[in-house]
Amino acid sequence: MKTINTAGGRKRLGRLITRIRQKSANNQTFDLVVRAHNKVNHMSKEGLAKFVGEKKVLFGRLEKVVSNILLEATASFGTRGFFKTKSEGGVFAYVDSDIFDWFDDQVGNSPAKKLASYEFTEDITEESIISDAKTGGVYEEVDLAHVKQVCERHIVKGEKLLNEEGKANLFWVRNKNGELCKVDVWLDVHGWDVGVSRFDPTDGWRAGNRSFFRN
Repeated sequence: MKTINTAGGRKRLGRLITRIRQKSANNQTFDLVVRAHNKVNHMSKEGLAKFVGEKKVLFGRLEKVVSNILLEATASFGTRGFFKTKSEGGVFAYVDSDIFDWFDDQVGNSPAKKLASYEFTEDITEESIISDAKTGGVYEEVDLAHVKQVCERHIVKGEKLLNEEGKANLFWVRNKNGELCKVDVWLDVHGWDVGVSRFDPTDGWRAGNRSFFRN
């Protein structure tokens, strides 16, 4: 889940306090310092974001939290070669077997894409996720080669692309029958898991979960 950069706010407040103390050390100044400290401590998330100069990028109920994820084109990708458990030499603790039933064993000519991760600002249905993304002009479907690149860069190479707080990271992928599905990657106590299910407009997701769309 995205958090406001409180460290930045604390540093700014610290510099403010230092300047005040350099100018004066009387009781009135001390009172001002205490009031400033209390103000920051009791700020809402939105107020603190404004204080540190952070601007949200919102598309309906989707907040962009990771930007400019550049994915390379892939000529050919073998699904079973990457989506396997640690015991099989892979990176996942659990792999949903439906991935192999619903999708082709080989993904060919996967195009380059520029994605971003969007966090849900409130509880939301899948129908609304797709609707907000389309209204905001960021809706994007991917293939399993794109999912592989994001997972590999985060899990193996250490880039911070996925939510690590037990929340969902959704990718929207068409199966071999052309049906829209969601591939979900999440972290639990055993490690990284990957699952798949068909798009269901009535299915709901809690605030704090994420989805990948166009940057």
